[in-house]
Amino acid sequence: MKVDNECLKYNVYEYFNFCKENDKRRGVGVITDKQSIFYTELVNIDLSNHEWLAMDVENSIHEKNPKGYLTLRSENIHYFSLGKELIIDLPNNGDLTMSQFNFLLDIFNQVKKYNEENNTKTNILIGCADDNHFRIYDAFNIDEIIKELKEMITKDIIIEEEIIIGKTLDYNKQKENMLFQLNLDNCNNLYDIAKFIKKCYMYYEDSYYGELFDSIFPDFLEVFDIFSNIDDLNQELTNKITYKNILEELSKYLKKNVK
Repeated sequence: MKVDNECLKYNVYEYFNFCKENDKRRGVGVITDKQSIFYTELVNIDLSNHEWLAMDVENSIHEKNPKGYLTLRSENIHYFSLGKELIIDLPNNGDLTMSQFNFLLDIFNQVKKYNEENNTKTNILIGCADDNHFRIYDAFNIDEIIKELKEMITKDIIIEEEIIIGKTLDYNKQKENMLFQLNLDNCNNLYDIAKFIKKCYMYYEDSYYGELFDSIFPDFLEVFDIFSNIDDLNQELTNKITYKNILEELSKYLKKNVK
């Protein structure tokens, strides 16, 4: 079922205030790399549980590629509430993109604001299938939770086409995060460059990120073409590669193949 726009009008802070003055309502959040969506059950109130509502949200942003019945995307963050607590399910692999971390940080700042204004503490329960995270933690200590979440940020990323219905990051923050995800600093050999180019291609093909990616890496197609013609990836990089010199540096390996 496609979500009603009326149910997307509150953020977490506004939702907690709404529940304080009204009956409890289900609150459901989904965080992808591109957007943060928060759904408040304001219309069509029925017996749907939190997971069904989260599935409705995901299917609304992935209309062309919906998952099966009661199947949520493992790379997304899902969070739930009945107005007093916050239950967060992190991605199954224990990894967060920088954008997902930024979205979570905004949510925690909203919770802090609500707590301060109402002289209360919100119980934050966090689940992660990866055993290395959140086995022992203080459910009321937001700063410590943020500190552990920061350790989960990864340069790996999965991008899907999405319909934007939630909150997005501003242009400069998106650019900063894209450069973080597409960082060349740890590229030591041509296999590392292959992984880098594979991630770049996801951004290049994506309808939401494509224009921003082009502004960051205008030479990408030329780089892709050159790299596609390098046969031997079992070579160490002799020089540090940057966005400015990548065409020139990869051309050297292409010439080696020609000889």
